[in-house]
Parts: sequence; C-alpha cells; structure tokens
Amino acid sequence: DMSRYRRLRDLREDKDLTQAQVAAALHISTRAYGYYESGERTIPPEILISLAKFHKVNIDYLLEVTDYKKPYPSKNNGGRIWPPFCFALLSGGLGA
Repeated sequence: DMSRYRRLRDLREDKDLTQAQVAAALHISTRAYGYYESGERTIPPEILISLAKFHKVNIDYLLEVTDYKKPYPSKNNGGRIWPPFCFALLSGGLGA
C-alpha cells in the first residue's frame, strides 16, 4: 500500500522540510527516505525510532495505529516506554 506511511509526508510537509532534509537528519540517503515515505520499502525499527524522535511523535502514530501524537513518557534514565505493539515490532513479531 503506497499510502501506509502517509503520515511521514504529512509531518515533513507540516514543517516545510524536503525529503533530503529529513534524510540528512536521519543519516540516510534521500532515495532511501523517499522509498520509506512512499511505502515502497518497509521502515526498519531503528529508523522508525529515529523518525518518531525527529518528529516528536510516537511510533504508533507514525504507523497509524493511533491518532495520539505525543511521544510516550520517559522512564528510568531517559529510557522509553513502548507499548506492546512496538515490542512485537522490534522483536520481529507482527510479520515484520
């Protein structure tokens, strides 16, 4: 589905950023970012985490699991609290 990551484009455009600018912030190529944003490639967990931090949203929001944007609260020395969905994704579950 070419629109599965449409929120990436929406968040980027809301900040008036180009794909190249977001790619540079993530230390990936513009082409790779374009593939992720268009849905042509599945976004690796480490890039999802970086995107969530960059846009100051949570991963579930990026994946359209929820409309709740705010990052999950920090706990214990800045460690993140991830919902069960994200644990499954990061451990290779849910068909990832």
